[in-house]
Amino acid sequence: MTNRVPATVRLQSVKQDEETGALILAGNAESYEDVNDFILTLGGSQFFKKGEIALQDATLADDPTKVEVKSSGNANAPQVEVEPAKVVSYTINTPFSEWTYQGEAGESTLTNLSSLGADGLVTRIEELKTQGVID
Repeated sequence: MTNRVPATVRLQSVKQDEETGALILAGNAESYEDVNDFILTLGGSQFFKKGEIALQDATLADDPTKVEVKSSGNANAPQVEVEPAKVVSYTINTPFSEWTYQGEAGESTLTNLSSLGADGLVTRIEELKTQGVID
């Protein structure tokens, strides 16, 4: 997932919807455009249903990032107030696409998984094939 998240987007939680199996992604972005770019990037993945990725919520909110200002130790130093920046808090529903690990399409899927660094998953699928658990 990390290679799909733009630098201007923070992903704070990834959950799976119990009923639909879709991923529910939540976090903050610098702008509404950044959230849209993230959705388009997700739509470019073979692992998600492009036409069904949906923005569930997007609201302008204070940036939850903690900012600490250390005291200089000088009692006469001017006080500094830090106002939090505004960010877009978002929730995206991301349904998985149907994909296979069989035949030519399956080889493409396994190659893509491997290129994304999911070598452990590829190894498990190949081992299940070898043991005859899956075709």
